[in-house]
Amino acid sequence: MSIEQLTYSTGNSDFINSGVVPRMQPPAGRLKLDVTYFDLSTFLGAPTKRGYMASLTMPPDTRDVAPHFHPGGEIARVLEGSYFDADMGGVPIIGNNGLPLVYTKGMVVVSTQWSNHMPWSNEGAVLEYFTPGGLVSMNRDGMIPEGMSLQTVAEKTIEAAAKAQAPPDALRYAIGWMINPGQPREDMLRKYHLSSGD
Repeated sequence: MSIEQLTYSTGNSDFINSGVVPRMQPPAGRLKLDVTYFDLSTFLGAPTKRGYMASLTMPPDTRDVAPHFHPGGEIARVLEGSYFDADMGGVPIIGNNGLPLVYTKGMVVVSTQWSNHMPWSNEGAVLEYFTPGGLVSMNRDGMIPEGMSLQTVAEKTIEAAAKAQAPPDALRYAIGWMINPGQPREDMLRKYHLSSGD
């Protein structure tokens, strides 16, 4: 599956970060079946010993989930409410279709190997997700520590991902949205031996 086949996608042709898989409705019948088809090999990494299936309830105004990476990717289904991938200003990231990236009830969201995001919610959300390889964050609970600036959290998260051997394209993508533009971003790219455009 290519980035063009996804709706509400982020990334580019070099690094597909995430997207919503189109849903397919089978012919009407006695049973109600809601199916989403996609090729797991496109999104998920190599087999791993770590991984989990989880249910998550985000209360209204959830704004304390720290940015993090998914080494083996992630598949999430929104059961109730909505959530969004926030930028560092706390607003939804604009997807490749030019619209705010908000995931609503019924959507299946797939994120590729080493995808990175900061899921927040205004109205609250209930979702289930599967993530082979778990997640890489600056701390074990994946939350923003009280009193720590979001920029410091981002820097520490990128450092943790680099130590976990995140590929250059994933680090470059994360630095592009997590680190302030200008000199701070250029310094971070240099620190990890990355250029801004290759």
